[in-house]
Amino acid sequence: MVNTADPAWRRFVEFIKDDLAWMTPVVLAEMFNDEEVTPKRIADWRRGHGRPKLAELPRLSLEWTSSAAHDGEVDELFFARMLNAVPDAQEALAHEVWLHRRVFELRSELRDLEMSVRHSDTTEATGAIIAATTATQNWAVAVQPAIEGPSGLRFHVADILDFRRVYKQGDDSDVSLRAERNDLENELHHVLNRYGAVYAPRAPTQWMSKADTKASGDTEPDRLRYSVRHTIAERSPDRQWQHKDVPAVAIVSLTDGPWPADVAALLARMLGYGFFTTRKIAQGYRPNNRLPTSEELDAYRSQLHGEHLHKPWPRYVWSHRGTDVLPGRFLPIPPKGVGNAPQSGPLHVIWLREDSPLIANLVEGRKLDSKQEAAIRKGRDKIDRQIKTFKGAEAHVVVHTVACESVGPGSDDRRGPRWQRSFRLAREAVELVLGTEYNDVIEPHLAKIAVKPNPDPIEKCLIDWLGEDSLN
Repeated sequence: MVNTADPAWRRFVEFIKDDLAWMTPVVLAEMFNDEEVTPKRIADWRRGHGRPKLAELPRLSLEWTSSAAHDGEVDELFFARMLNAVPDAQEALAHEVWLHRRVFELRSELRDLEMSVRHSDTTEATGAIIAATTATQNWAVAVQPAIEGPSGLRFHVADILDFRRVYKQGDDSDVSLRAERNDLENELHHVLNRYGAVYAPRAPTQWMSKADTKASGDTEPDRLRYSVRHTIAERSPDRQWQHKDVPAVAIVSLTDGPWPADVAALLARMLGYGFFTTRKIAQGYRPNNRLPTSEELDAYRSQLHGEHLHKPWPRYVWSHRGTDVLPGRFLPIPPKGVGNAPQSGPLHVIWLREDSPLIANLVEGRKLDSKQEAAIRKGRDKIDRQIKTFKGAEAHVVVHTVACESVGPGSDDRRGPRWQRSFRLAREAVELVLGTEYNDVIEPHLAKIAVKPNPDPIEKCLIDWLGEDSLN
């Protein structure tokens, strides 16, 4: 039977049954002059026991409108119009204009949402975490802003959060830090993960807590301390893609000594690209619903990085730190042939190569054991050898090596020099990626950032630093 819920087909039945009631099925069949339109089919249509196929409508319309019974021009869309399958020309134009307007509105909404997300990542993240922490009624949190930056250029780079359980459960001496951290992250996982708060027990603050006084140089600090890094908040690409021959860039290092995430984030801002870190993506990794070990987390991050090396996101810069240097886990697997080069350009991988003094200072400052130190030094030698295998494959992937020197083993008093180094490494990276086009491309982009009505503190600091350093 005809689908009576469809008003269009109901109109067709009414036309055959009521409008043409004075005609018998035999007369109608002769008028249609179609060998497939028999009196029996027309009788079935009138009873609602069937309907013509959509493909038959143009032929039926042509036969009907060409007959003497139809007063008008021949119109093979007669029945299609009756079923509203063909919109009126004026209505179609109005609909197209409406679609253009809707697309414009959606683009405006998307732009507002992008700005809102970026704003929330840099200024509202800490407030959201505090609100969620208070709502648990189980935890309290203390906050200190971290004000750092290159020499003479300070800005709000992060918020340091210290968590404490409000009500102790029994003898807290029997509760391990790992168990406390697991409970905290189970309750606040959604907000910590959303805003990229990472466990940072060694992050420096101006206050001293019981955990700080308990900690010694030979043990892991007993703190539930996290960091919300505004400088490395994830971001989406700008709407315009100016560097089509640079599809994506990866910043890699064996340790966090070169600050690869900050270098990558600064590079992304210079290019107008999106940014993420493998550390942030792995934030929610919970094997068997528990906190992963350091080895499990490192292995998972290496897998994530390897996947992005294989299929990089267009218009993104990402950072990765890890000592797994197997093929495809740190650098891409060298292509076997040099043909079939991608049309958009090669993937750029920038290795921030730690010099020996930097490794030695990391070993001393982080109290790394001999096994960890050996992994770093062996990894560096393996990467040096792997880079040679990419010769001749520049159409697919270009690997750049940027030397990263030490600025000393200190922390607080070395933040300025480390930031100065990060800004310089980012500039070296963008020059390597853009090549001879650097001055022609980067200056207009940075000039556009400089005149934005409300540039964020990181962009303002970047422009001021480049102004001091000079783009020439």
